[in-house]
Amino acid sequence: QHAQSPVLEEPAAFHLALSVGDISGEGVDDKRLAALERLFSVYPENVGGAAARSLFDGAADNLHRLRRRLYAGGQARLWYSGHPDEWCGFYWLMAQLKNWGVVSGVFAVRRTEGWSGAPAGAWQKAEGQVELTPARISAGADKWRTLQRENAPLRAIVRGRLQSVPENFYDGWLEREIEAQTETFQEAQLIGAILGRGQTGTSDAWLALRLEQWIRQGRLQVVTAAPEGSPKYHRILKRIK
Repeated sequence: QHAQSPVLEEPAAFHLALSVGDISGEGVDDKRLAALERLFSVYPENVGGAAARSLFDGAADNLHRLRRRLYAGGQARLWYSGHPDEWCGFYWLMAQLKNWGVVSGVFAVRRTEGWSGAPAGAWQKAEGQVELTPARISAGADKWRTLQRENAPLRAIVRGRLQSVPENFYDGWLEREIEAQTETFQEAQLIGAILGRGQTGTSDAWLALRLEQWIRQGRLQVVTAAPEGSPKYHRILKRIK
């Protein structure tokens, strides 16, 4: 359920969930792996850990191939959207380009509704591609450096702009949805209802992690555990008044 970060023409995706966790590191580093592992911790251990490592290794390899391609005089086409992960990915990639000294040969197109749910091959038919100017690359890189200095727990779209936000930023959606439930409720259905509205820009994993925190705080109680092999949030919870 995670949105992808920018995709290159080959195509090569950077599934780094950059809207979540520590972004103070450079490139694809161990801090990013830790953030992915935390997100995937809500899934069965034999599935989540392997998925996090696979996405991390793939992103590291793709970044290496991109740098090699651009240094050889090749071009790259970048597709992204206004989803927090993809918007972060755009700024992150601009920082990589600036570090490499790349000032030309990169084209971009923004898809309004997001790429993660786009039909296969949609990126091949995208229109409105423009070559990124040195000024655009520099501005994007500077925005990423600002976000890195702030290094907030989350980054989200606020009034149409990507901003650093606290870890409880999405709690209001959870609270409102829980208030609409009976005393006991299916956690997966709760999360699905929030994501189905398409307003938060976050993932099932992050919402599940927040509910885990509320369980530890005594705000919610686990009534039934998730079936073996299922994500942790496939269980019944109870509101504690």
